[in-house]
Amino acid sequence: MPRVFSTSSIFNSKIGLIRLEIIFAIIFEQFFAQFFFFFKEVDFSFKIITASCIVYGAIFILTFVFEWFKRNIRTLTNLIYLSAIFYVFYVGYENEYNKETFYAVLLIFSFISFTFSNLKPFWRFNGLVFSILIISIIALEFKLKTPINILIPSFLLIGFAGFSLTKARIYFREKIKEKDVLVEHIFNQSRNGLLLVHPINGKIYEANTTAAKIFDLNHGTELRNRFIQELIINGKLVFKTVDELTKKSIQLNDQRILTISNKPFQYRNIEMWLVHIDVYKNLKDLNLSAEFDQLKISSEENYETLFKKSAFAICIMNKEGIIIDVNDSICQLFGYNKSEILGKKYSTFDYENYDDEREDINKKAWNGENITFQKKIITKSKKILDLEIIIQKGKHFGEEVLITNSKDITKSVELEKALKYNYYQYSVLYEQSPISLIISDLNGVISKTNNSFEKLLGYSKEELLNKNVSYFSFKEDMRINLELRKKLLNGEIPFLEMRKRYLRKDKSIVSTLLKIVLQRNEKGEPINQLAQIVDISDITDAENKLIESEKSYRDIFNNSHELLYILSKKSQFIDVNQTVLNKYGFTKEEIIGQSPEIFSAEGLNDLNLVMNQIDLAWKGKSQNLLWWSKTRKGEIFPKQL
Repeated sequence: MPRVFSTSSIFNSKIGLIRLEIIFAIIFEQFFAQFFFFFKEVDFSFKIITASCIVYGAIFILTFVFEWFKRNIRTLTNLIYLSAIFYVFYVGYENEYNKETFYAVLLIFSFISFTFSNLKPFWRFNGLVFSILIISIIALEFKLKTPINILIPSFLLIGFAGFSLTKARIYFREKIKEKDVLVEHIFNQSRNGLLLVHPINGKIYEANTTAAKIFDLNHGTELRNRFIQELIINGKLVFKTVDELTKKSIQLNDQRILTISNKPFQYRNIEMWLVHIDVYKNLKDLNLSAEFDQLKISSEENYETLFKKSAFAICIMNKEGIIIDVNDSICQLFGYNKSEILGKKYSTFDYENYDDEREDINKKAWNGENITFQKKIITKSKKILDLEIIIQKGKHFGEEVLITNSKDITKSVELEKALKYNYYQYSVLYEQSPISLIISDLNGVISKTNNSFEKLLGYSKEELLNKNVSYFSFKEDMRINLELRKKLLNGEIPFLEMRKRYLRKDKSIVSTLLKIVLQRNEKGEPINQLAQIVDISDITDAENKLIESEKSYRDIFNNSHELLYILSKKSQFIDVNQTVLNKYGFTKEEIIGQSPEIFSAEGLNDLNLVMNQIDLAWKGKSQNLLWWSKTRKGEIFPKQL
């Protein structure tokens, strides 16, 4: 709001304040004088009154001197305060801070300490006071008539009280400043012409842009310091005297009608007139406005509910992109109070540069489109938020504006990012897995496959999708597969696992290990089959070769004409060939598990020597020995082993 107060008026108000402080101080002194007089301190009360009258009389005269020469009132107050504090400390020092001077120092210190409205000069003053106090106490070598345990705490207590009052003044000054900013914004953004006029001489101290345009000017500053009696429209004076600033209507040559009204407006203790000027195109427009005023009463209640108390963060911008109104929700979201947001551009709060997108979005919105988009903003606490914003064209007290409805979607965006990342990980794992994976419905119709399964069968993805797995299955394996699948669906088994053969595109057969689990919905009902297929063709080939090798070995072993024995490490037979059975006349079951003694001729073999040679053979050393054998029928014959 306006710079409407002259230096002289501010000076005069401060001079008056000093005089008021002097009056209160004298009353305060009188109270203390009476208090000490009551306790028979007659001399002290007389000295206090005398000294106070002299000091305050001098101050009173100085205020007139400063007022006469229009000097800076702050210089006067500083001189007064410094003189007073040095004077009382000097008296206190001279009298070793006796009871009389101790109370005098406290009185002046409290008086000055309670007058500050900024912390910086407060700390300077208190630092000076405590420095003087400490220096004087040291200079007196702690020989004080007032105990130091009373002196120091008294000063600290008054200092703390002064600090509390100073902080309170700062707080309320900031609140007043915020209110001034809001009033200034309302004044300048009003669609009505507004003039701030002195009620006696008609001098214009401030005007908004709307008022300036009514008088064919560009800006309110062009009306400042002019007089209301000088204003001209269509070559005619609008107001002949200040007294005409009452409610009236004026019809101009171009059929426009001005309605003028005023009301008292007090700002910083100065009475002003706030003049409202409304412009209507013609008499019909004026009559419609009267009907609108009737509707406005009820609409304000709806506005309070729908706009101010809305859960959505609502912002209103004019054609220049300046924010002219916001609701409580956007203040809470951004972390600023309303006065800190009004008058700024929305882009002030952008985390990234959206200039190109904003120009396109605003253009479409001004053309009547409802646009939904997302952007990042940064709050007062430096927190980054994701917003979903709907912007549309609307009207705000008759002015065309853009209205944005914003919703905090930060958590949704973070969740979406996490889901996308998880899906990406799943996709990579699924597609790049060396294990063949397929998803099919409960009937076996394939809905999804990965690269490994496509390579396994030699089909493309398009050739596999929507086909039943039975189409690629080896027919002889399907019976077992269907039986196990039925048990899986009935819950008899937790998963299906079997060896299964598939037919490749080139008609070759591939052996696999198949494992299937069920995918269930939120109700626990099966909806899909998830299958893992491992190619075990190499294992199957190796098994077949092993079987063939075993058969070949067995044929050679059994058909050999040599006597062949296989002993375990415990020197027990685990296998013999058919030639041994024929030669000795025993069955294989009678031999398996026995030691070589079963074939030994009694008294002809040194069994200990034989066992030692067998141990050496286990160590990899070939052994030759003569063994006397005995058949079941008692026939004895030598055998070179």
